[in-house]
Amino acid sequence: MDSGFFRSHILEDLIPFWMNAGLDTQHGGFFRPRDRAGRKLDRETKSSSRHGRMIYGFSVAYGLSKDAAYLDAAKQGVSFLVHNFWDHRYSGWYRQIRSSGPAIDTNKRAFDQAYVLSGLVEFFRITQDREVWSYIQASLDVLEEFFWDREFSGYYETLTREWQFESDQKTVCDQLDVMGSFLLLCRLDKSAEQMQNLRRIADLIVSRMLDEKYGCVLETFSRHWSYYPWRTRDRLLFGHNLKAVWQLAEAHSLTGESTYLQTARRLLDYCLQNAWDRDHGGFYQHGYRNGRLASDEKEWWSVSEGMSALLFMHRETQNPRYLEFFDKTARFALAHLFDPQYGEWFWACHADGRVKNDRKTDAYHSIQACLHAHELLRYRGDEAAAREEIL
Repeated sequence: MDSGFFRSHILEDLIPFWMNAGLDTQHGGFFRPRDRAGRKLDRETKSSSRHGRMIYGFSVAYGLSKDAAYLDAAKQGVSFLVHNFWDHRYSGWYRQIRSSGPAIDTNKRAFDQAYVLSGLVEFFRITQDREVWSYIQASLDVLEEFFWDREFSGYYETLTREWQFESDQKTVCDQLDVMGSFLLLCRLDKSAEQMQNLRRIADLIVSRMLDEKYGCVLETFSRHWSYYPWRTRDRLLFGHNLKAVWQLAEAHSLTGESTYLQTARRLLDYCLQNAWDRDHGGFYQHGYRNGRLASDEKEWWSVSEGMSALLFMHRETQNPRYLEFFDKTARFALAHLFDPQYGEWFWACHADGRVKNDRKTDAYHSIQACLHAHELLRYRGDEAAAREEIL
């Protein structure tokens, strides 16, 4: 499984599913499939986060292949997004609309703003479309003006259309999703402003969201950063810990801040100790912070984040152990989560690989993990070249 393998997997096994199952040729934008084959579609509602993710996936596919069909799919997705999800009165991206356009959930979530931003940034990277850049800037302004807590730091989870508090809860999910969009942006713009945005959220994860006793990141907090164990029954998602690993490793590469790499190493050690399945391979998804498993479920996105975490940490440390675990994780994903009949990865499987949930969600996590593998394995053994490829 070399660099070329993962490029081929994206172009032959992942993105074709979405060309067949995801495009709304009547109104524009993307449908959500309701079944494994992508034949039954949710034709009633559309979400902004999913549109951001689909734009990302088609943009990646065009960047790898130069196939105009993928660019056209991304373009129509961007057009539908900006015409139907952007709030022209109060700014920001609506959460959900009807398929034909009218908004049905006008709340603003950091999660949605982050994934829309990620999609637009990847689209701009391949097109240099200046109108899209204006929406990128507007999205950044929304995150800074309304979602960022100037008093206690961090991004709020949910606000109303008029920017009132829906909830002052803060989650690791939101912080990481915003950080992911900033890392993509840093590929294009390494200005002092962008690096400051990246540093302050990385600092926040290290200083506020890390459980010092167990060495993991926790899920939910108050505005003042008091941990809310009762919101999740003290459970956590191993996928968020794995996502934090590769994002902090990448932040270390960009800034040279050793604390980020130290924390990433600690989080990955925690996941390999508690979330790794020693019998079958792959990462579990649900656990408690003391490391005890809450379920035998392995979800496509946590396994994807595990692949990226292991590769980025190998690049930063040159520890061959991480490359060995990457190989095992990728082989588990391809053997058990990949759907060879219809394409894409299943939502979840049991510990032994039996399919638990055969839904497909969007063109993001599996594509991102394979893109990272394609980029980083291309220069295996030459970490400087691998770093330059990503940055």
